[in-house]
Amino acid sequence: MPGLNNLLNVHPLFVHFPIALTLAAALFIILHLATRRADFISMGSSLIYLAAVSAIVTIITGYNAAAAIGHDAPNHDLVHAHRDIMLWYTVLIVALVVLQWLVRSSLWGWLSHWGVKATRLLLLAAAVVMLIIGTDRGGQLVFQYGMGVRMTEEKPSVDLDAGSDQIDDGQKKPENEHDHSTHEH
Repeated sequence: MPGLNNLLNVHPLFVHFPIALTLAAALFIILHLATRRADFISMGSSLIYLAAVSAIVTIITGYNAAAAIGHDAPNHDLVHAHRDIMLWYTVLIVALVVLQWLVRSSLWGWLSHWGVKATRLLLLAAAVVMLIIGTDRGGQLVFQYGMGVRMTEEKPSVDLDAGSDQIDDGQKKPENEHDHSTHEH
């Protein structure tokens, strides 16, 4: 697998899990508030647990990626900003897990039902905001500054069938010269 073989670190393999899981959890909790369906809150709560685990793994791989890049890398201050924001996101999502555990274990039975819902919503909203800001900084590091991406001048070798859009020297054929005889659309 050429893409995985050329990864500078494994952080990119994990970053999308906390993003998707947290946003999906927020969606299910909002759906629960709108419909009062218990299965939505159950799914949202389960996704929060998974988001917290994936966030911790992603933080660990992020520290390893930052260490591999080093302190002398350009835009290293942005790496620290990204790290700090994502640490706050992780603290918030883990706090949400702790709240859910306390409520389920009846250790916080004194807390009103509305108090639990309000606290959950506030923690989740804050986590989503931190997640969006942190992923923006991570995207900026990669897509604007090329951080953690191996830049190469060499052209990738392409081994495609005869109906490819490639000419022998690696140049792309003009659109009007596309050959449809060897494949279907």
